[in-house]
Amino acid sequence: MKNKRSLLMGSYSIGIAAIAVAVVIALNVFIGQLPTTLTKPDTTPEKLATVGADSKKLLEAVDTEITIYRVYSDTYTYTTENNTQETIPLDVNIVNLLDKYADACSYITLKVIDPVSNPGFLEKYRDEGLTQNSLVFETEKRSVCLSPVDLLRYELDGLPGNYLTYEQCYDYLMSSYYSTGSVPSYSEYFFAENEITGAIDYVTSDSIPVIYTLTGHGETPFDTSFADIIVDENAVQKELSLVTGDTVAVPEDAAAILIYAPY
Repeated sequence: MKNKRSLLMGSYSIGIAAIAVAVVIALNVFIGQLPTTLTKPDTTPEKLATVGADSKKLLEAVDTEITIYRVYSDTYTYTTENNTQETIPLDVNIVNLLDKYADACSYITLKVIDPVSNPGFLEKYRDEGLTQNSLVFETEKRSVCLSPVDLLRYELDGLPGNYLTYEQCYDYLMSSYYSTGSVPSYSEYFFAENEITGAIDYVTSDSIPVIYTLTGHGETPFDTSFADIIVDENAVQKELSLVTGDTVAVPEDAAAILIYAPY
C-alpha cells in the first residue's frame, strides 16, 4: 500500500510538472504573438522609440515590399587609440523600434547582415560607409542607408527643445570652442522615428522631386541645415548653371528652382 501511495504521489507530481511546462510553453507562444508595443515598451526619454500616428498613417498606404537590413556582427572589433580591440554594442533601441515598424506594416521584412561573414553586402554599399548598427532600406524602386548617428539628436544645455543632428551639434561645439575656449554640455537622444519613416517613404514613393539650385551668378552657398531639410523632405538637390551654354533650359524633372543671393 505504501509503495502504491508513493507511486500515485510520484505520478501526481509528474502530472503537475507536465501541466506547468505546458502552461509555460503556451504562455511563451502567446507572448510571442503579442505586438512589440506590449512586449517591448518604449522606455526612452520622451517616447522617442515609438511608431507615432503620422508614421502609422504612412505605413498603412505602403503597397511595396520593403527589406530593412540591419548591419551588425557580435564578432566585429576595431582598434582603439590605445591599441586595444573593442566591440561596438548592439543598439537595442534600433532593434525594438524596427520590430514595431514590422508589426505595423506587413510589407516590411527585417534582415540582419553580418559584415564579417558577408563582406559582399558592404561592398555593394561601399560608398555609403556602412558601419555597425547601420540600416539599409531597399525596394525594387531604390535604396537608402542610415548610419547610427542619423538616428540620434543632440540637445544643448541652455537650448532646450532644439534637437540637433550630429553634424549640427559638432559644428556648434567647434564654433563655441574656438570663440570661447570651452565646449557646452549636451544630451544625446535616440530620435529614429522621423529618419526611419522618411527612409520608408523615400524607397516606396513613385517619384522623387528634384530641387535645382542655380549657380554661376555668385550665389551664396546653402548651409548644411538647408541640405538636411531637403533630405528630410525626401527631395534631391542638384546644381543648375544656365550661363555656361551646356544647359539652355530648366530640366523637365525640376520641382523647383532656387536662386539664393546672387550678385
